[in-house]
Amino acid sequence: HCKRPLCTCAGTEASEGSERRSEQAPTTARSTTPVVITNGGNGVGPHGNGSSGGKSNVPGSSSKGVIRVGSREDVGELAEKMKGLKAEEDDDDDSGAEDQLENFQQIYGGSSENGDGSSSCCGPCPECVLPFLDEPSFTHKNFAERGEGSGIHPFRLYDYCWEDHGFSLVNRLYSDIGPLLDEKFSCVTSLTYNKIGDLENIDTSSFRRGVFNYIHCIKGIFHDDYNYGQVNQLLSRELKTYVKMVTCFPEKVTAAEFECLEMFKPSEQVHINFLLLEARLQAELLYALRALNAYITSRC
Repeated sequence: HCKRPLCTCAGTEASEGSERRSEQAPTTARSTTPVVITNGGNGVGPHGNGSSGGKSNVPGSSSKGVIRVGSREDVGELAEKMKGLKAEEDDDDDSGAEDQLENFQQIYGGSSENGDGSSSCCGPCPECVLPFLDEPSFTHKNFAERGEGSGIHPFRLYDYCWEDHGFSLVNRLYSDIGPLLDEKFSCVTSLTYNKIGDLENIDTSSFRRGVFNYIHCIKGIFHDDYNYGQVNQLLSRELKTYVKMVTCFPEKVTAAEFECLEMFKPSEQVHINFLLLEARLQAELLYALRALNAYITSRC
């Protein structure tokens, strides 16, 4: 093998090998790269623009596997809802804790049902994921099944929350990690450039909080100071299904689930997924730290 820095021998050999492989490749090969649809509806592949007129240019693909970007109409509708909710909050319409608990129970009842009407995520774990799992049976379980209604007894943040309890305990057990975790949670919930899609000067705090609190709701955590009626106004049924799939069954997410994010720009889609992961992490920490605190207290 030639070891000269600027030698082109290897490149020539690779090129010739590539040409031989291309001659042997079937002409009807199907691409597995997702197609992105822009505002104009033209397919955009990995190597440039397409001109499919709004249809996928991948042979054999369907609209269920297509990712779309920038639906201005949906973004505008969501922005109007956020403005309306902000105005309601400014009016200081304070509902009672029992009313909020009832709303929580209704929202949780809906979260325990998947988009297909089933109460759990059916089907075994994909075989391609199994080699990376030590306990495939260790998976998400619904906090309560649909139909239990008032029988749901949630984890109330009024009794044990991250800011007042979890932060101090974890920092006492593992020095200096408390501020790092707190910075993670604060960063992802406050991150914004006051835009959504192509619209500017939009306060997205209600949407960010709605996504974060909905994940806590899935995990059975109840925020006493939050109006859970906002969740159904801000999160569509498809988006809620996506949120639960990513939060509870990430290994089963398919390209079809991403369609609910089509109204958002790529950076906003990434931010939503950050919200999902950090909210889940905080929920899991709260359960673990509360149990650990109860054990420490019982030993005193």
